[in-house]
Amino acid sequence: MNALLTRLRARLANERGFTLIELLVATACGMIVSVATLAIVISSVHLSANYTDRIDSNQEGRVAMERIIQALNSSCVSATLPPILAGTGGSDGNDAVFYSSLTDSPTITPNKVEVSLVGATGAQSLVMYTYDYVSGTTPSTWAFAGTPSTSDVLRSEERRVGKECRSRWSPYH
Repeated sequence: MNALLTRLRARLANERGFTLIELLVATACGMIVSVATLAIVISSVHLSANYTDRIDSNQEGRVAMERIIQALNSSCVSATLPPILAGTGGSDGNDAVFYSSLTDSPTITPNKVEVSLVGATGAQSLVMYTYDYVSGTTPSTWAFAGTPSTSDVLRSEERRVGKECRSRWSPYH
């Protein structure tokens, strides 16, 4: 038994461990690999968020355009009246004003619809206002409510906290 313990002690005494320099070099190499891996992960998360923003922007734009197209498709409410109104109180660079009938009834009950770009630069919104029909039998005598019955924000710009202003109008920021 004594011989066995002697051989075991001799064997353990012959094995060398790592020096302090070897441990420091291995730790430094491990840290470099860890930092590089973390940088790749952070970069991919930012790219993924950017792609998600683009997809969301495109989807929101499609919904807004569908709403406008639906209203414009039902804008032929009189054979003698062009659907898009021009002049005073009509369309201009920031507004498209037209008559539309979004009901399924056999008689035409027009609504006045205004699609407007409102707000200051950097905080603009695309809003659709609908004014209800009040009275009148011909297009020249139609009267509409003074305040909109509905106002739907179709699109709006957003600001991200801590980042530059990113417009949601374009999917390519």
